[in-house]
Amino acid sequence: SENLEVIAKELGVWDLIVPVPGLFADTLPVYREQVGEIALLHADADWYQSTMDIFRRLYHQVNPRGFIQVDDYQDWQGCAKAVHDFEQELGVFFRLHSVAEPYGWKPDSLEVQGWPSAVWLSPSENWPVITDGLIQTFKPEGIRLSKINVGLFPYWEMETEQLVQELEVLLESILRSPNPEDYALIFLGDPDPKLANQTLEIAAGNVVLKLMEVGLELGRDPFSSVVAGLNPHQWERLIPQLNYRYPLKRERFPKG
Repeated sequence: SENLEVIAKELGVWDLIVPVPGLFADTLPVYREQVGEIALLHADADWYQSTMDIFRRLYHQVNPRGFIQVDDYQDWQGCAKAVHDFEQELGVFFRLHSVAEPYGWKPDSLEVQGWPSAVWLSPSENWPVITDGLIQTFKPEGIRLSKINVGLFPYWEMETEQLVQELEVLLESILRSPNPEDYALIFLGDPDPKLANQTLEIAAGNVVLKLMEVGLELGRDPFSSVVAGLNPHQWERLIPQLNYRYPLKRERFPKG
């Protein structure tokens, strides 16, 4: 408490701070209503259960466009596990950003002593996992799953024409099938999601035009998701939901 007071007075914010001693499991249920809506939630809990207590008690009070910073994500395995267990409870994938990135460091290269180990996320960037039972007329952004989930791991920087031709073969076979909506295609979009989407749009456009020229009426399309920025923990959770991998001549797989 003495250190807190010294630092807070140094920053000129002591009048804004209310120290609450005790375990998160005991204090957060009592004080959460007094906290109200949260713009920035800084979670510095180290351990699995204390990190989970913070997320379960305060996550839903964070403004959708607010931010959550997890101080010990890179340093403490229990902390990271709590983050991913909680996102699984929500049925989403968090887009995690390293606070070290502005300094030129990436999340998988934080072994340098003294560099920040924290990550941050914003609920507005979450990837929801959308299954058949949740699909409605609108199409929210997210990882869309169906009855047959196919993973593709293209090397997007290869010659565009060759990759487009490979993708066209798959898309045409699905669109000619009796129930294209039974398929969900999940593409690894790293390292350039914009390029991935552009290439996929070219392939899909070519196939649709070809089928229309031969008089084939198109019903529902297969679902597709271009997924980028997931870390090894998140891919470990997503991959078991894929039924097949569609092989390509050149591929890039998730790190880890």
